[in-house]
Amino acid sequence: NRLEGPLPESLGELTGLIGLDLANNRFSGEIPASLGNCRELLGLDLQNNLLEGAIPPELGALSRLSRLPFQDNQFSSLPNEIGQIQGLTNINLNNNQLTSLPEGLQQLSGLKILQAANNAIATLPTNFGAWRDLRVLNLSHNRLTVFPEELCNLRKLEELDLSHNRIERLPAGVDGFRVPALLKLNNNELSDNIPLAFLQGDHTLFMGWNRLRYENIPEGDAYQQGLGNQKEALLRDSLFKVPAGESIHIDIRELTGMDHPGNRYYWMKYPEQWDYTFHNEDFFKNESPVLTIEMSEGDKAQRYYCKIFNDQVPMYDWEFMGNPERSPLLNYLNTQAITVLPMTEQEQLEASYPESVVLDLQQIPNASLNDRRVVLVPPFSTRGDIAWEASVDGTTWYRIDGQMSQNDLAVNVVSYSSTQLVLEPMTTAWYRCVLEENNCDPLYGTPLKVSSLGQTLFDEIVNVDLEDFTVEVDSIEVTLPKGLSQGDFRLVITKLENPPAAPEGHRMGSVYDLTVSFGSVFTLPLEIKLKNIDVEGIDDKDIPNYRPVYYNEAEQKWEAYNEGGLIMGKNELYFKTFHLTKLGWWEIQHGSYTHSFENDRVKVIYRYKPHSKEDGQYHAYYLLNIAKGGTKPWHDSNTDPDQDGTPYLVQDVAHYMKEIMDAFEGAGLPYMGLRKFIVYVGDTGSGIVNRILGSGDALGYITMSGYAEGYFYLNSSYAYETDDVRRTLAHEYMHYTQHGYFNVVAGNYFFAEAHAPLADRLVWTADEMEDTEPELNLMGALTSTKNGLSIYDLLGTSWDAGTASLFSLAEKFTINSADANTSSAFLHYMRSYRNGTPLNVAKILREHLLSLGIITNWSWRTYLNSQIQSDLRSTIGKEYDAWVRYLLEGKNENFTIINTAGGNPFTPLISNAGSEKKGTFATHASWLFTSGDDVPREEVLQFTVPHLASRVVLLHNQTADRSLVVNYERRDEKNPEEMVYYGWWDHEAKRMVFEDLSDSTNYAVILDARTEEAEKNFQHMALLLFVNQKCPDVVALSANFSADIKLTATPVINIDALLYANVSDQAIHHYDDGSKGAFIVTGRMDIWRLLPLNYAWELNDYNRTKRMLNDSTVVIETSFNERIDITNGKALPNTINEWKKRQSIFYNLITGRMEIMQSTETTSSWGAYYDYENVPHAANTYRRTEEMHHMVVEDVFNFITGPISNISDKAHSYETTGTYHTQSTLKKLEHTITDFSLESNGTVTETMTKTLTGTDYPAQDVKVTLWFTCE
Repeated sequence: NRLEGPLPESLGELTGLIGLDLANNRFSGEIPASLGNCRELLGLDLQNNLLEGAIPPELGALSRLSRLPFQDNQFSSLPNEIGQIQGLTNINLNNNQLTSLPEGLQQLSGLKILQAANNAIATLPTNFGAWRDLRVLNLSHNRLTVFPEELCNLRKLEELDLSHNRIERLPAGVDGFRVPALLKLNNNELSDNIPLAFLQGDHTLFMGWNRLRYENIPEGDAYQQGLGNQKEALLRDSLFKVPAGESIHIDIRELTGMDHPGNRYYWMKYPEQWDYTFHNEDFFKNESPVLTIEMSEGDKAQRYYCKIFNDQVPMYDWEFMGNPERSPLLNYLNTQAITVLPMTEQEQLEASYPESVVLDLQQIPNASLNDRRVVLVPPFSTRGDIAWEASVDGTTWYRIDGQMSQNDLAVNVVSYSSTQLVLEPMTTAWYRCVLEENNCDPLYGTPLKVSSLGQTLFDEIVNVDLEDFTVEVDSIEVTLPKGLSQGDFRLVITKLENPPAAPEGHRMGSVYDLTVSFGSVFTLPLEIKLKNIDVEGIDDKDIPNYRPVYYNEAEQKWEAYNEGGLIMGKNELYFKTFHLTKLGWWEIQHGSYTHSFENDRVKVIYRYKPHSKEDGQYHAYYLLNIAKGGTKPWHDSNTDPDQDGTPYLVQDVAHYMKEIMDAFEGAGLPYMGLRKFIVYVGDTGSGIVNRILGSGDALGYITMSGYAEGYFYLNSSYAYETDDVRRTLAHEYMHYTQHGYFNVVAGNYFFAEAHAPLADRLVWTADEMEDTEPELNLMGALTSTKNGLSIYDLLGTSWDAGTASLFSLAEKFTINSADANTSSAFLHYMRSYRNGTPLNVAKILREHLLSLGIITNWSWRTYLNSQIQSDLRSTIGKEYDAWVRYLLEGKNENFTIINTAGGNPFTPLISNAGSEKKGTFATHASWLFTSGDDVPREEVLQFTVPHLASRVVLLHNQTADRSLVVNYERRDEKNPEEMVYYGWWDHEAKRMVFEDLSDSTNYAVILDARTEEAEKNFQHMALLLFVNQKCPDVVALSANFSADIKLTATPVINIDALLYANVSDQAIHHYDDGSKGAFIVTGRMDIWRLLPLNYAWELNDYNRTKRMLNDSTVVIETSFNERIDITNGKALPNTINEWKKRQSIFYNLITGRMEIMQSTETTSSWGAYYDYENVPHAANTYRRTEEMHHMVVEDVFNFITGPISNISDKAHSYETTGTYHTQSTLKKLEHTITDFSLESNGTVTETMTKTLTGTDYPAQDVKVTLWFTCE
């Protein structure tokens, strides 16, 4: 059909509808939300229409759907509620306009096919790909940059298409990736080493048009897949400028990093032979990795590229029309083209004077400038001789030479030559160059007026080796921190007479030029105070208009510092800087904060203008919070400032600030200001400078003057959600409060930023605010961002690693605030989750001694330790240890660093280890033993764990047919504060379990074979956790934990659960009731399939763990329930048997001694039924049996692995050779049966127990038979 128009809302009235096929029409608009009322729908097909917009969340109610064919539309988003349709197995979203996929997809445990090709998807949900039954995944033609790690765990995947994306790296766990029948990764940006498995096997591989190189090809043999043609190799630099008359040598190895010994390099003019794919020496003759270009006058731009062949590249086998072929895995590589240009005069000058701003005389306003040092250079292309002249008035000129007698001019000249005139002006003068050639009249250049920079206020030699140095001259005070430079140096402070003009609308104060003799950029900040500012008439709205500024010489413009500001009580502007240049302050003359709103505790001053950015941001806040969530009791509906109203955001800020201040006061942290606290609300911008200074890309920040005056800023451009606003207000107010107890401005920055995120819980309970800032910070740091490191990076270094131990003044600038905020998770753990007394975050502040705040951050560490010792009866090291294990346990999904959202819990650790298997926190030790390879492998790992830091070693068995016994040997000396734990995933409890190995020098663990069952329960992986509990008074190498361990991996037989065991199937065993019977143990086995019955068999609640009892004995504990329902025919009850089985197997891998114990509880019932008279009969349990089997067999070796007819496709089987062998190896045989007869109401009517007492060994062979599952 060609039906068109919007889908009617009335569709939702068809609540009994079971199928709706609207495919291949021209329906437009959005899907009506009412369609979610059609809950009986079994099929919904909307493919190939013009539907658009967000797919409504109401469709999550269509729980009976199994397919979602929504391809070929214009949908923009898929709702999170899609995860509620648990029966979905096939989703097709190809050819839409999606930009992301929802987290809810992960709830679709039965998903088999997911297609979302030809969209604009750039981000995927956390843990994307954790679908055990997934067969087909097509995300081609999107904008993905990441190959999802979880895809490496899929065993049933048949087709994976991630082609035509922007993926740069393969996942860290790719070595264990089971390559599907079709793998398409072409047209990406991959530049990783290729796993050998990709290039071997009969699957179909597409890897062309990536960024692969010869160096990425793995060693191996029997290659069956090629890599295709690749995109051009990227260069570190592609533009080269050469002065005329000079030459340049360009080495392609340096530009690309390619260094394979078999590479052969040929520079070509672009695009000659670009598409030529084979190494034909008739075309490629001049072999060299180095291109030499000589630039002559008048040369134009030239372009070249390098073509690279490699005669050592392996060959792969393939077929063409049935005929065998052999080709190189990679035929050739082209590099990006380079461009070689002649250098302009301006560029040559900039290269010659890299520290200076190079200006053409025509660019200088009024041909006049003033600076501390000026270099004049004549034109390049001249004939004859160049001389320089100077003039006091611009009229009378004097030659600059050795005989110059005009001292007022000579004093300005540092040096002169025909190529440059160097001036350090002390007096104002004019200068020009003179060209003289033979007998021709001289040619004079345009005069340039050069003035002195200003009045020199201070010019002395100073030293800061032992202490800070402070100088106050005129209206500026400068403090140089201790350690800024070693030895004596010169400090010059000049007050500028003619500073660069301020932008329009800004009033400039005094400007000073500061220089030191050793450089202009520093690692420690200088403290600046600009004084004598007239604050008369300045009100609260004006404070933000006074800003410290510096002159950007490169951009030739004034720029404001975001940090620092006006301190009213001292009539000064205070700030810090890492570089020296022209400094000053300005006033924004027309003011930007226009309105205010206040209550009895706080004043909110905000920006407002109709149709301004802030106006739009206030309205967005209303739509996101008030329009959806409703108004609050304190809200006034008049929100128009032009009508004496107040935006809802501003009203909320005032109300929540009052709550915060009241709560702080209740916790013993009173407000210390003399007036109402102020919050400035407006769009304060963003950018790299703001981020460095703590204000940009943040919702709130407090400046140095804010600490003194009692105010901070709230950035309305990031004020999206109310809870974010609340958390930010509490955070920044905590900073203000901290300043009353220690000096935040002059150091202590790490602790200030690690402590401030705790403020929200000081004000609001979990019922009033669900998500705390420390937990949000932690979850946001699961990956590194542009603003900070990942939590794994931080765990691998000392908790307080960023503290400035020697120079506390530097902390504000050396510590990344985002990292310190993430580190608050440790304090939050002690406050919220530790067992026992919680950490009192207010008490830490109240009892802190002010003197500690100005010493070093070591004092914070030791002070915090003393608080923990006195209040928590613990130590900071023990609490850090417990915190790291808590993060790794995963029992709190909002406060963990492992994957708890389904899929492999170890995935984040694998990702941190990366393709090099050694990350900042995790080291990945993995083993893959090929068939027949039984030789143990040793691996020595050495790494350093700093104080209050931790590291993890992942243990990973990638061998499919054998378990591994991994022996851990500690080779370093034990220290009481150096802890080691063995961790494994308890899939039943859904958490990581730890065992303390700190006192062990040797310990053996067993890793399951990488079978489907093991991967489902993650028994093929484990970890070793190393924690350094040391809390040093000072930072020293002696505080480090130098781990030195050896891991030895030995492949062993992979025994899972017992399928079946017997000691003869004949009745040769005697019981104490006089009976005889067979000794048969039925384990995890559907034995009923051997009988011609109409039945249904179920296996439920299966759980297996495997551990090492000691260095040689593995313990396998299994529990499961079985149920069989046998249909007996019409008018007869079904026979129902249920078994609860618990197995324990102890197997010594060295001696072969095996002990098997199984307890079985059997319940026998009749099902409910109707007899021939149609009389109903209720279900009835008539018997319960408790049974215990116990046997010990020695010398259990020589298993046979293979199928067991009608029982298992693959099992390990063992059998003794006959009676004598059985008697010599069977060391224990026990069997007890207790039988309970039951009334219909469950009352026991009879109990019978019998116990095995002995065994007859007749002449016929008596054998022990053992069968075990192995996958």
